[in-house]
Amino acid sequence: MQIASYFDYYNWTLDKQIKLFKDNELDYFILRKVNGLGFTNYLNKLNEVEFKLKKIKVGFFDPLLAPIDFDYETNINNLKLAVKFAKRVKTKNIVILIKPFNNKTTTKELKAYLKDILKITKRLNVFIKLDNQNDMFIFHKIANEIKLRIIKLIFNPATIYLKNNSPISSYSLINRKMGLFEVADVSEDGEDILVGHGVIDIKQLFKYLYLSRYKGLVTLNSNLETVFKNFGVNPLDVKKKEKRENLTKYLETIQKMGYVLYDKENEVSFEDIISHQIKLLKIVFK
Repeated sequence: MQIASYFDYYNWTLDKQIKLFKDNELDYFILRKVNGLGFTNYLNKLNEVEFKLKKIKVGFFDPLLAPIDFDYETNINNLKLAVKFAKRVKTKNIVILIKPFNNKTTTKELKAYLKDILKITKRLNVFIKLDNQNDMFIFHKIANEIKLRIIKLIFNPATIYLKNNSPISSYSLINRKMGLFEVADVSEDGEDILVGHGVIDIKQLFKYLYLSRYKGLVTLNSNLETVFKNFGVNPLDVKKKEKRENLTKYLETIQKMGYVLYDKENEVSFEDIISHQIKLLKIVFK
């Protein structure tokens, strides 16, 4: 298995993201936000972005487009622009959101819609993110009834949990179409939380990856900027004492493991937390 991570937190520049990518010695770089902006908001900087990524192995390009709806010309034009740029940065994989469907949608209708997308993306592998608008029923249907080899699904257990579905059960239903496994966790209240400290049975899902001989990409997508906010770290929020104590225990533990230097009087850097979680993924999957 190969390891990657998102590095586009806050308004981080592409230079900073590339540095973190190199420092953490990952297999692939994921292009998503630049300076906190999605693709359609940095169209005037495409030459600069392409130049900086010239010697970087871009595994995935997520332009953060609106759901692909052929009733909206702007959506389709943006997809066409994104496809052209994906080729410029030499990635074979593009990430999209699909439009909302209902549970009466037939396999024939869904396949026709996806084929229309493939007419635009052509030879690119199309990775579909789980979204908040479609029930898991639609993604189960894509996984089990749509025989299009270059259509893949992105498995995010936190998103599935927030849909009131079991990530464990859903894994068995969509793993045959899974091309990207996002490592993420969430609390019982639906808040982003440090991986391993929420309600997601990450260990069991990791076991399933091994048992199914998964050969795709495992990506850290821990929404750390939101986690920090929830824990009251930046800045310290005394009203969230219990959450702060939980984070303190976490930091003390990883210090003992030799991953970060933790001083109770100072905040551990955001970058150190990312590096630690990546190191844990490498221990599991390398």
